[in-house]
Amino acid sequence: MQSLRIEKAKDLILNFNQEIGEVANAVGYKFHGSFSEMFKRATDFTPNEFRKSAF
Repeated sequence: MQSLRIEKAKDLILNFNQEIGEVANAVGYKFHGSFSEMFKRATDFTPNEFRKSAF
């Protein structure tokens, strides 16, 4: 389940102009901080680092 959330978050981060908090909510996280921690554990990037590395 967690990997599905992270994959959806990657898609939202790269393909839509949403703030990270909005992405977190869209994939089922109530708190931006816990989303960022989980994203970092799964990808070795924070959500913002991931967005910047793609461009």
